[in-house]
Amino acid sequence: MVLHGCTTAPCDPDDGSPDVLIVVRSAVDNSGLCEASVTAVDGDYSEVLRNEGTDADGDFRGSCHHYWGIVDRPGTYTISVDHEGFATQFIEDVNVRRLNECEIKGGTRTALLEPLQATSDGGAQGDARTVGYDAGERP
Repeated sequence: MVLHGCTTAPCDPDDGSPDVLIVVRSAVDNSGLCEASVTAVDGDYSEVLRNEGTDADGDFRGSCHHYWGIVDRPGTYTISVDHEGFATQFIEDVNVRRLNECEIKGGTRTALLEPLQATSDGGAQGDARTVGYDAGERP
């Protein structure tokens, strides 16, 4: 007997795959910014997203300006992105949701960081920037 639209293979809704990708770039020239600090917060829960440039053997796995995280944990997150020499960016309303019995997704967002401006006293200043996206929007 064949059941159309069904599968006999069991799914694993908690497969350990990251559900959110943050791409960090300069707003000036769109170049990738490595060595950023990217943190996701949902209520009392906080997670530092990890960079997946290379694996434990040193093999290339991706780009150093890509940050992955939030594994199998639906919620509405605010992501903060910090990088030396750039103003902090907050990405609000990142909705990580269960799509079906076997899939949880939050999507991809791009953080475009503005460089800090030099001040007359030798310091730097810049305004933190907050952006939000409607559900499903992926810049």
